[in-house]
Amino acid sequence: MENQDLNQTSGAELEEEESLFSEPEYITGIKVAAYCLIIVTSLVGNSLIIAIVHKNYNHHMKTPNNLFVVNTAAADILITVSSATEAVITLALSSWLIQGMFGIALCKLKSVIMALSALVSTQSLATMAVDRFIVVFFPLKRIITRHVACGIIAIIWITSIVFTVPMVFLANVQEFKGSNICYLSFWASESVSGYFVAIFVLFKCAPLVIQGVLYTAVMLKLCLRKTPGNELHIPNHHHYHTEKMNRRIIGMLVAIVVLFAVCWLPIWIESMLCFQNISNSICRSPHVYFLVWFLAYSKSAINPCIYFIFNETFRHGASTLCTKIVHSRSRGRCSISLRHNRVTAMQQNRVAPDNTLDTRSAPVNTTA
Repeated sequence: MENQDLNQTSGAELEEEESLFSEPEYITGIKVAAYCLIIVTSLVGNSLIIAIVHKNYNHHMKTPNNLFVVNTAAADILITVSSATEAVITLALSSWLIQGMFGIALCKLKSVIMALSALVSTQSLATMAVDRFIVVFFPLKRIITRHVACGIIAIIWITSIVFTVPMVFLANVQEFKGSNICYLSFWASESVSGYFVAIFVLFKCAPLVIQGVLYTAVMLKLCLRKTPGNELHIPNHHHYHTEKMNRRIIGMLVAIVVLFAVCWLPIWIESMLCFQNISNSICRSPHVYFLVWFLAYSKSAINPCIYFIFNETFRHGASTLCTKIVHSRSRGRCSISLRHNRVTAMQQNRVAPDNTLDTRSAPVNTTA
């Protein structure tokens, strides 16, 4: 949800939000630096995730699960570029970016992208849980193939867009004492209340419950299942390797789910409290406001770090990709230097014949 603590429409209530920008400059500088760290980490990490899967260096990266990982990384990049960057500029300027109709349109677009990214992330994580459940419980059945995964991703984006369209009508820019703020204007309407309750239940609570149930079942299955062996009780190394890989993947996905809950639940709770006007002290606190949004944005930066920590394939892919980039740059520098040396040598060769020709064609002193 968008800035819920700025969701009041009356002028008296908007005056109470002035404390969001009235703080010492060094505090603002610390917040801006923290946001910038998140932005850089998120863009680099998620771009690496997408590039590793796209390059497919070991011919085994474009799995259905990794396609959902890429989908989540794309949503994280989207939310970083649209919302985290806007938060930095708004903090630095203590005002909304642009005035006029274009500023209002930008506010609406930012609100839609923010909600869209959150819905895509929750649905992608829930789909990854379903995929892992099928792989562990039905290892011989390939239900979610790459083509099916692409279709599911398309459905995720279409569904998310449909449910975030109402944000266009709720987001607005309000001028307050020389400063513009982008917020969601809520009015006393049962339809609006039902809309946000549906968003909260269908796309936030339900995916977390689904992931919790499925991952619990998968972990119990992996822990209780014994590794088959032959008559001499020699373990099946291939099966052991598969189960070890499954455990690593499950551990990684559980860490991602826990991260998502820790980073996004505070802002959901704060949003619902402010929307229902249950706790005005929380909604008016600039420290609570910064903390909940900082946690929400930090999820996009921490998420790729989890992939690199738990997944050796992603680490090796990142190392291979960085090595290729460094080698290509060094080759480019060497080729530029070699071209420069060749050009210099050609110029010197051209100058020498010219001087010889000039010496031979010099006029002869016939008076001698």
